[in-house]
Amino acid sequence: MPAEQAFAALAALSTVPVQVGVLHAAVVLLEATADRCEDEQLKAAVEATVAHLCEAMKLSAPAPAAHDSAWFAAPLQPTPDR
Repeated sequence: MPAEQAFAALAALSTVPVQVGVLHAAVVLLEATADRCEDEQLKAAVEATVAHLCEAMKLSAPAPAAHDSAWFAAPLQPTPDR
């Protein structure tokens, strides 16, 4: 069952380098899935995964670079929890 596999994967987390954009894309897709999901166990697994991804994005976000026009210097912000 996908939800059980997802929970098992979250329980065995390991640290690997990854681009923040990949995490953000996963969050967007998972949130869209959770919005349409009728299986409560799967929805809980998706929400737990989104929470972990958002936390990873917070931890990996670099400090904004000092720049005169800082419109592009802010790190990518995770989507707000629902």
